[in-house]
Amino acid sequence: MSGCTVANLIRSQLREVEACEGVTVGDVEETPGGDGTRFRLGIGHCGETLLWLVECLPGGIDITPLDARMPLPDAFDLFTLEAVPSLATWTAERSDGIVNLCRELRGVFSRHHRRLAEDHPNKKVPLSLDAVKHHDRLECLVTVSAVHLRFPLFGPAAAISDPRLLPIMIHAKIPCGPHGTDGGATAEVALAGVPGNMRLTGTLQPAPWDLDLSLWDYLPRVASSVATGTAKRREFLQALAQSFSALEVDGADWSQAVLLVKSRAPKSKVVRLLSFNLGLHFPEQPPLMKLLEFQGSRTWPLAPQAYRYSPRWTVHRMAEELLSHALDESNVPAAWTA
Repeated sequence: MSGCTVANLIRSQLREVEACEGVTVGDVEETPGGDGTRFRLGIGHCGETLLWLVECLPGGIDITPLDARMPLPDAFDLFTLEAVPSLATWTAERSDGIVNLCRELRGVFSRHHRRLAEDHPNKKVPLSLDAVKHHDRLECLVTVSAVHLRFPLFGPAAAISDPRLLPIMIHAKIPCGPHGTDGGATAEVALAGVPGNMRLTGTLQPAPWDLDLSLWDYLPRVASSVATGTAKRREFLQALAQSFSALEVDGADWSQAVLLVKSRAPKSKVVRLLSFNLGLHFPEQPPLMKLLEFQGSRTWPLAPQAYRYSPRWTVHRMAEELLSHALDESNVPAAWTA
């Protein structure tokens, strides 16, 4: 098989690879001898990207780690033909060949670091790992200064009303001192994998994890914060949409809505738009409201401190009171109604 034919088949395989989550492909070029194709392969793992140089030749495939987290002696011990069967079975004709290679490389690296975490001298690490080891998408990365755990915030059996929350991951960084000893009292925690259209949820910064509190107890607090906040925003915006003239409703993150309002004067046809923006602390904090000119650029923001509002009200009463307050605000140039 000619080098040109191999190159065309490789490019076909790489199109399959680029559709894989967390995998990137660098510049594709000919090997020095001109009989094969080589490229840099980035495989995402636990928030990091592991780099490889991959050379595809008519007779097989070869890989070289390009990452300091994979020193060569350790890498050759880990990524054997037995652990990565694609190194022996790969052919240019198989459309899924490089996809399988990526899956096997990630799996070997993940299992290796999971074993390191299970045997870690900082006893908080294996205890924390035990709380999330049942997750299929668990990722673990052990470094000199920290142990990183990345796993789904909600398990497949989680009782949540919105399945769009299921892709959200949580990333915890447990600090470690010299020789793997206890490195601090708290762990940094962040959300990851939040869908792009859930911008408000993506800004949520969970409270630091006090390592004296087990992950069994800490994780439900974060999960409840995300799920409860989303559910309450959804209930409120649905109440608005059901009761008033809603032009727009954010049905992904439930953070925004726009209503159509009109003059109370019997013969008036002037209309305005009323926008609602909900924050992460809703319903403890009311939404921000703003009146906008329907066919212009003028706006009239309404001061939240002047709202008639209580987080203890039903969502229907919240909607009615907030709308009534907006229409009665003295700085609105006329009296409007929904």
